[in-house]
Amino acid sequence: MPDFKAHSEAGVLAGYAAGALSLYFLDKPVYFSGIIFVSSYAGSIFPDIDSDNSRTISIIFNLLSVLGAFAAISFFIDSTWKYAFLIPPAVYFFIKFGLSGIFKYYSRHRGIYHSIPMGIFISLVIFKFSTIKLDEISGFVTGLSFLFGYLVHLVLDEINSLYDIKSAKFNLKKSFGTALSIKGVDIYTTVFVYLGILILVFLNYDALFRGFNYLKSFFIPR
Repeated sequence: MPDFKAHSEAGVLAGYAAGALSLYFLDKPVYFSGIIFVSSYAGSIFPDIDSDNSRTISIIFNLLSVLGAFAAISFFIDSTWKYAFLIPPAVYFFIKFGLSGIFKYYSRHRGIYHSIPMGIFISLVIFKFSTIKLDEISGFVTGLSFLFGYLVHLVLDEINSLYDIKSAKFNLKKSFGTALSIKGVDIYTTVFVYLGILILVFLNYDALFRGFNYLKSFFIPR
C-alpha cells in the first residue's frame, strides 16, 4: 500500500485542486480556499488513523492533545481551585497516551476507516461543526472537500492493490477491494456508522439540500 509520503503528496494535490476550485467558483474570501486545502489534505491522510504505527495517528492525536489542553485552560482559567493548573497537562497526557492507546487497541487497519460510509459520516460531522463559525454553504463545501481527500486516499490504495506504484508493475494483491468498501469488518461498527449518517442527514436535510443545489447551479445551468 502507498506510504505516508505518497498519501501526503496526493493530499497536497487534492488540496490544491479543491482550494483552486473553491477560489474560482465560490464567492468567498481568499482565506477560505486555505480552509478547503487543509480539509482536503486532512481527508487524504485520515483513513490511515487505524494503522498503529502510522504518522497519521500520531499527528491527529498530538493535535487533539494540544486542543484538549487549550480547551481545559479556557475552561479552568478563572477557577479558584488550587489544583486547577494540573488539569490541562492531565488532559493532554490522557488524550495523547490514554485515548490513543484505547483507539489503537480497538481499531483495525483496513477496517471501517478504510470505507466510503466512514468518509461520509466524518464529512457530515465536519459540516455540522463548521457551521458554528462558517455559513451554511461554506460548511457544506468544507465537509465535501474532506470527503474528496478521503476518497483520493481510498482510490490510491485500491490502485496500489492492483498496480504496484513503486515497481510500476501490475500485481493483484489480496487487499484489492478492501479500500473502496461500503462496510467495515465488524457488523456492529458498520451499523453504527450507517445510523450516524442517517441521523445527521435527517437533522440537516434542508441545509444539505441547499448545499447540493448551490453546487449544482455551477454545473447544470437553469
